[in-house]
Amino acid sequence: MNPVDWLVLALAALATAVGVFLAALSMRYRRDRRVFLESKDIVSSVVRVFGGRLQKQEELLGALRDTVRHVLKTQEEQQARVERITEHVAHSMDLERRLIGVSARLGEKVNQVLLGSAVREKAAPLGGLTMDAGVAPIETALSKLTPTELKALQLLAVEGPLPSPNIRRIIGKSREHTARLMKRLYEQGYVDRETSRIPYRYRVNEKVRGVLEKKEKDRAKQSVEQRAQEKGVA
Repeated sequence: MNPVDWLVLALAALATAVGVFLAALSMRYRRDRRVFLESKDIVSSVVRVFGGRLQKQEELLGALRDTVRHVLKTQEEQQARVERITEHVAHSMDLERRLIGVSARLGEKVNQVLLGSAVREKAAPLGGLTMDAGVAPIETALSKLTPTELKALQLLAVEGPLPSPNIRRIIGKSREHTARLMKRLYEQGYVDRETSRIPYRYRVNEKVRGVLEKKEKDRAKQSVEQRAQEKGVA
């Protein structure tokens, strides 16, 4: 073979090698491009998902920020309301203390008036029985009383001072009847009346108490003597 043939053969081999190299390079380029496109799609998907999550986080943060602002505003309003209520309560307590003071002073004045009235009533002359009456006149006056009046006097002598409702329940009379009865006994001097509180409390006159106790002792003594006589006869 002459040199020209060797040159042609060399050029042909070179051209073949270059073609093979270019073909391999093209295949690698296409493969890398496919991988690049696939990676690009994956990255784009990741970016979209991450962006969506970031957007949702921003929305949640915005909602949380609005909620916190609303809570803080509500808390401030509640605090202001509590302060106003505290002021009203303090003012009410101050008014209550003033009212208690006024009521106490008014109660003292009322008690003074009632005590003064009671003193005047005790100082007034008694219609049916005087305080310095002797035992005999008292016994005579008691003998003229009705059984209900005597029962009321004996009740007061045993139980001590009682209001009219208590007396009414024990003697078994109406409220009006009991009120008239106790008023009559008071006006006639058989009982004293405490007017320092309502309802009035009645207590038997000390001299009348002494006579009633003496009559009760005499009655018990007579009963004992009568039983003794009955046993002696038997």
